[in-house]
Amino acid sequence: MNDWRSYDEVAEAYERVHAPRLAEVARDLVGFAEIGPGTDVLDIGTGTGVAAQAAADAGARAVGIDPSTGMLEVGRRQRPSIPFAAADTIDLPFRNGAFDAVTGNFVLSHFRRYETALFDMMRVLKPGGEAIFMVYNRISWLNAMRGITKVSLEHEDAPVLRKYSIGVSKLGGR
Repeated sequence: MNDWRSYDEVAEAYERVHAPRLAEVARDLVGFAEIGPGTDVLDIGTGTGVAAQAAADAGARAVGIDPSTGMLEVGRRQRPSIPFAAADTIDLPFRNGAFDAVTGNFVLSHFRRYETALFDMMRVLKPGGEAIFMVYNRISWLNAMRGITKVSLEHEDAPVLRKYSIGVSKLGGR
């Protein structure tokens, strides 16, 4: 699915099939990020809000954004306590320094212009905030983020979550 609008058509099936499987991964992401009470979290590419709900369950104030209105409609119905907004990550509708953490659960590979998206994610982070991503292919995305951040992220003990063999990277905010 290269076009976000195609997710509108599969939102119900996504919630039924994928959301339950992604809940554990989302909890791992939130735990790795050390998100807890009082943390302001923006979950980008939230889909139906699984990771945003995991952050809220940990005590955070979470907001989920996604360009797919169909996914957000299902998310609002399934997770009514989570605020959702239809938004594109390359033009986030939030002020600078609004969030302690930005999370992205299997979303970076969907961005055509990930550099622009990462720049805007960093913009909305508070000083000392962190952007935390779960990615499918650890090596390719670590290399991309290393090029943007100029931080060496690829090393022998790069964090990998349990059985998923999926890399997670933390990027410090500006």
